[in-house]
Amino acid sequence: MSNHAVGPDTLTTDESSWWEEERLKFLVPHLAQAAGPGPALDVGCGRGTAAVMLAADKHVFVVAVDGYQYPEWKLSERVSFVVCHGDQLPFRDGTFASASALDVIEHVDDDESMIAEISRVIAPEGAVVITVPAFRQLWSEHDVSVGHRRRYSKASIGVLVARHGLTVSKSTYFFSYLAFPAWLMRRHRRAVSGGGAAGRRVFRALGLLERRWLRRRDLPVGTSLFVSLRRTPAPGLRRSEALRGVPGPIAERHTGRHAGRPIG
Repeated sequence: MSNHAVGPDTLTTDESSWWEEERLKFLVPHLAQAAGPGPALDVGCGRGTAAVMLAADKHVFVVAVDGYQYPEWKLSERVSFVVCHGDQLPFRDGTFASASALDVIEHVDDDESMIAEISRVIAPEGAVVITVPAFRQLWSEHDVSVGHRRRYSKASIGVLVARHGLTVSKSTYFFSYLAFPAWLMRRHRRAVSGGGAAGRRVFRALGLLERRWLRRRDLPVGTSLFVSLRRTPAPGLRRSEALRGVPGPIAERHTGRHAGRPIG
């Protein structure tokens, strides 16, 4: 068994909540679209829900990593879990065809190091999907309680990723229908809730409308920010060439600083 703690107290939400359900309905199709002809990486996977859904939807091999070991982790032919930190990934350069960090980098003191590591292990032209909480104007006690260090804008995330060889393919805010309630609750120092069964039905209906809108165009406001990125290729090197020779679904692990421990 692991000596690592079992799950952080700052996990943003219960993954059975309406918020998590709506988030995954929006994100999983984007993760499937980003997945390439090689293994995918999910950094800060939490209970592993998104990784399992991606593996089932796209039939790709997913390596899900987190600094904590969760009892919900279940190994399968297409999902493997590794206990490690996102700024010390135990994989060779260019190992993965795609990667995701879903509401993760806002929890770490050094988001630069985590973005640099994700960029390092992605093959040239590989895709990266990131989500973060949006707009520092919405900062509240809720951010403190769930361990956020910061909130982001399109501009700030663009500057951050550009320093590490990643270019923005698409970015949009989402959970637009929560922006005004979140701002209002911030003024009154209260958290946004689902509002009971009736409130959850309303939010689910609004979520469906938002997803339909986002298929055609972006949104200028929301409590969350979605960013799709591409790894800038090295001169003369294509992704297929970078992935060639990777033994099996995952490259050999580093030793020392990048040591990680697989579960199972």
